[in-house]
Amino acid sequence: DAHPDPQRRWIVGVIYGGLYLIVALFAAPLAGLFIAMPPGALAVLTGLALIGPLTGALSGAMADPNHREAAVIAFAATASGVALFGIGSAFWGLLAGFVALAFLRWRR
Repeated sequence: DAHPDPQRRWIVGVIYGGLYLIVALFAAPLAGLFIAMPPGALAVLTGLALIGPLTGALSGAMADPNHREAAVIAFAATASGVALFGIGSAFWGLLAGFVALAFLRWRR
């Protein structure tokens, strides 16, 4: 959210700039820590970091009851990792979702 007074919105930019400088001071040791971690531990940390965005995206996709089936089909096709004809699963997930949505709209 932005400050109601447009003349005072610059303060947040200065604060964030200072915080970025502090984070930059510790970037090299932090990168070394991540490089030294075992791959399994790094995968766990990455998975934990992605729980929030994943739940937000899934709840947004499932919000409309008319589109739930198509959203689940698109997610399942994308998560399957299937690559056909050299085309990745992201494309096939979108295609499956669009086909499912078109079929469901036609059926209703």
